Amino acid sequence: MFGYRKLSKVNRICHGQANMWQAISNLLQMEKMYEDVNGRYKRLQKEKDAVDEKLPRLSAIVESQRGTIDEASTSYQRAKSLAREKQVKLCDYRERLKRANESIRWMKENLGDNAVDIFLASEDFAKIQKQTFDKAVKDVKALLLRSYPDFDFFAFDADVKMATESPVRKESDLVRDKSEDF
Repeated sequence: MFGYRKLSKVNRICHGQANMWQAISNLLQMEKMYEDVNGRYKRLQKEKDAVDEKLPRLSAIVESQRGTIDEASTSYQRAKSLAREKQVKLCDYRERLKRANESIRWMKENLGDNAVDIFLASEDFAKIQKQTFDKAVKDVKALLLRSYPDFDFFAFDADVKMATESPVRKESDLVRDKSEDF
C-alpha cells in the first residue's frame, strides 16, 4: 500500500504540474492573442485618427460642391424655363405668320393681286404691323433683360427707332412676300 500511495502522490504532483503547465500555456496563448488584438486596435485607431483629420476638410469640400451643384441646377432650370418661353413665343409667331399667309392667299384668290397690294399699302395694315412689331420688340426686350440683366438697350432702341421711322407707304416701296418661300 505504501507504494500505491507514493505513486498516487507522485501522480498527483505530475498531474498538478501538467495542469500548471497547461495554465501557463493558456496564459501565454492569451497574452499573444491580446497582443495581436491590441496591435490591430492600435493600427485601426491610427487609421481612424487619419480619417478624422481629413473629415472636416472633405466635409467642407462636399458642402461647397453641393452649393455649386445647387447653383448649376437652379441656373439650368432657369435656362430651361426661358427656352420653353422662347419656344412658345416662336410657335405663336409661326402660327401668326401661317395665318397671315393664309389670309394673303385667300385675298389674292378672292380679291385679286391688286387688292392685297392696296391693303399692304394702307394705313390699317401699317397700324397692325406697328402693333405687332411693338409687341415683338417688347417681348424681345423682356427676354434680353431676363437673360442679360446688364444689357445696354441704347443701340437696340436706335435700331428700333430707325426701323419704325420710315414705314412702307407706297406700292413701289413694297417688297415681295418671302414668307411663302419657307
